[in-house]
Amino acid sequence: MVREGNERARRSVSGGDRDQSAEVRHTAAEEVAVTAAVTPAAPAWVSLDGDPAAAERLRTELVARIRAHTAHVGVVGLGYVGLPFAVEKAKVGFPVTGIEQNPLRAAAINRGENYMPEVKDEELAQLVRDGRLRAVTTLDVVPELDVIVICVPTPLTKNLTPDLQYIENVTREIARRRRPGQLINLEPTTYPGATDGVMRPILEASGLKAGVDFFLAHSPERVDPGNRCYTPRNANNVIGRTGPTFLVGSALCECIQGAGAVFSKPQAPWGVRRWKAAT
Repeated sequence: MVREGNERARRSVSGGDRDQSAEVRHTAAEEVAVTAAVTPAAPAWVSLDGDPAAAERLRTELVARIRAHTAHVGVVGLGYVGLPFAVEKAKVGFPVTGIEQNPLRAAAINRGENYMPEVKDEELAQLVRDGRLRAVTTLDVVPELDVIVICVPTPLTKNLTPDLQYIENVTREIARRRRPGQLINLEPTTYPGATDGVMRPILEASGLKAGVDFFLAHSPERVDPGNRCYTPRNANNVIGRTGPTFLVGSALCECIQGAGAVFSKPQAPWGVRRWKAAT
């Protein structure tokens, strides 16, 4: 029954039967920015930049929730990158909310039906039954989240540079809804400096400061569709961080892998540290 339902879900969200490579391309093309019908005004916040003790408490509390697996994780975009990521986080105990513009995909997830070959049908169905994974179609849930992982596409332009319009659109919508004490992690592959140069100014416009009031990181996705040897669970990650985001981002990575490489800055590979994957 589960297998038959998942086959129907795959056909309904992809428009019919097709080979795996075509489905992956279709998925990336549809994984667009999510916006609400009515966009709220961005709240004005007072930064904790002048109160280092309060800022440290904010970071310490978030790290503690992540290490206890009680942090609420949100994944924006449930395509071939986002859905496997969401499933892996839910498998280790995190409550996960997927934010997906395509209502057919969101409905399929909430029925426990899988549409990605990189995800096991039975695992997804069990996570939904256990209440560990759900899907919504709006970013209005952002204030509820502790961790926000952006998994939207960065297709190449005609000049062979990453098109950041989806990242920019999602970042603007997050900035209008987020609160202090959240980790915002960018997963798509993009050029060095995009996190600091594109996302950070948008997120700081409300008055909050990266590395003080919220935490900003870039951990490029390592998904290789069809590769059964290296999955989101055992592939080494690279985390670029801003300020004290090191401990926050690495804590999230360690919760499913215990492995990775951490850069000292989001735009440059300096200060790399590696540790062995958990077995």
